[in-house]
Amino acid sequence: MEAVSRMFFAVVIGTTITVVAPIALGIFAVPSWVGILVGIAGAFGWGCVEAGRFIRLLALIRRKRLGWEGELATGEQLNQLYAHGYDIFHDLDGGRFNIDHVAVGPAGVFAIETKARVKSQGVEKEEYWRADFDGRQIDFAGYRTAAPLKQAQRNAE
Repeated sequence: MEAVSRMFFAVVIGTTITVVAPIALGIFAVPSWVGILVGIAGAFGWGCVEAGRFIRLLALIRRKRLGWEGELATGEQLNQLYAHGYDIFHDLDGGRFNIDHVAVGPAGVFAIETKARVKSQGVEKEEYWRADFDGRQIDFAGYRTAAPLKQAQRNAE
């Protein structure tokens, strides 16, 4: 809906600027060609603003979809633990946060945080799937972060 509204506003407001600018400037005896140029420039400027918003929206949608696909893939793998006496819960609502997965079984209760990343183009194919943990940070094929560890700790608490 947001994407459709962005395109709608780009067209409607851009058209309005194109039509109104020459009329408004004509009231002040500005030559019509100047009013037309101002209207076209204004419409183009507004179109650029909306295009930027649209591109940011598409990036957000891609990130959300990647996250959802990562959680789905993790959930499918975790569901195999049913055979080992575990109960698996997905996407538990904690009010201002959520816990991606919780596994409850013979070895205890585990809060599992899922993170999905876009593969870096500069990393060898064999390294795409590798994640190293040094005790403080996780290295996802060249992307180092401690944020998921802190989030998992908060969720576990």
